[in-house]
Amino acid sequence: MKLLYEGPSLLDGAPIVALLTGDDKPSENKKTGPMLQTYIMRADIPPYVAVKTKQDVSICGDCPMRGDKCYVETWQDPNNIWKRYKRGNYETGNAKLFGLNRAIRVGSYGDPGAIPVQIWEALLCKASGHTGYTHQSNDELAGMVQRSVESAREAIEYQAQGWRTFRIKLPEEPLLENEVMCPFEKTGLQCIQCQMCDGKSHNVAVNVHGAQHKVNNYAQYKQNMELQQFESLRDLSIRVETALPRQAQAA
Repeated sequence: MKLLYEGPSLLDGAPIVALLTGDDKPSENKKTGPMLQTYIMRADIPPYVAVKTKQDVSICGDCPMRGDKCYVETWQDPNNIWKRYKRGNYETGNAKLFGLNRAIRVGSYGDPGAIPVQIWEALLCKASGHTGYTHQSNDELAGMVQRSVESAREAIEYQAQGWRTFRIKLPEEPLLENEVMCPFEKTGLQCIQCQMCDGKSHNVAVNVHGAQHKVNNYAQYKQNMELQQFESLRDLSIRVETALPRQAQAA
């Protein structure tokens, strides 16, 4: 395990740490394959405690998937990695060499926008490939990682700003014309072979996944989002209709 960063979060200034795993024991993640994994966590408290106390804002920012909708089980891999870190069971060194000729997953847990972009630039400059995702609107990360979104509207907005997007959707939601479905769902192609989520190649969509209760929470979140959008459009329509007679009278 390698130490990438130890210092203040760029999101709220709290102490965080970024760690690279898979160098000593290949990842057994069935979806990604044996990519090097990166974890961004609070340095001072266990990941599951950070989630429960909402202090995960330091490494997740305003991600709407935080807490009970995120597919990551923080008491599993993130907690074990955090314990290794607290025991001092890690190496330091040159990030350029850490990533040499390896495929890397940027943000296995935590948002890459929480640490300086220069760390990622160094880690990826000699890598064989990578995938990555962020919920932060940090233009320095555009072209390096996908902009994670939860709606078609968000996808269109961020694509117009130059981002490649990664949209989490419900199974019944259709793809946008310029989106491709994550190949793993149909063919089992692993990320280490695919690498479409490299921030510059494709706009990708994936059906929500994880523990069933988290899938259910996401479905409820989407329903609430759609209701809020409907109410916003209704209020706008009412304001327009109210203003029209005054405009006609003024003319």
